[in-house]
Amino acid sequence: LSIQVCDAALKHGWTALQPRAFRYRGMVATAHNEYSEADAMFARAESLVSKSDTRERSAIQRHWGMMLRRVGRSEASLARLSKAADSYRRENRIGDLAWTCFNLAELHNELFTDHTRALGLLEEAQKLFALQKDTMGLADSWNGIAEVHRTMGNLAHAEAAYQESENLFRRAGVDTSVVPLLNRGLLHLERGQYD
Repeated sequence: LSIQVCDAALKHGWTALQPRAFRYRGMVATAHNEYSEADAMFARAESLVSKSDTRERSAIQRHWGMMLRRVGRSEASLARLSKAADSYRRENRIGDLAWTCFNLAELHNELFTDHTRALGLLEEAQKLFALQKDTMGLADSWNGIAEVHRTMGNLAHAEAAYQESENLFRRAGVDTSVVPLLNRGLLHLERGQYD
């Protein structure tokens, strides 16, 4: 579908749609672990987006930054995600900013091993998700906080955060609650509590 949208946008000269179409192709390529293709698609999207379309420009930066984190390019990822966050802040796009803070927290926890910064970003994301009444975002944030605590060896804090995440996912009525439940199981394995 993303290729069809791209082809149609190019064929019909729909210039406003072209950057988004190439961004979608980059997102699909990232999901399929085709990182060179994703990089090329995000670069094309960036070259086509108009200066006035700050929302699309920020979305390109965010998704490109997320892909760069997956391939271990920490500095490039940080630059793109930070650029997106700054733009979302200026534009007061609370939901987009919340998810970008969440992505920055993943980067700081996984590649920079800056757990304090990761926790701070997750707490900021939580506040923003709460403003939006975004239960799924809150649940993901709690799971992220638990992951940071587990990485740091704070297993009691991790378990409490996983439990909060699980409760929020259940309240939202989605089966994503299996993620923090599985993570709580991993905690028990780390403690040698096999039963």
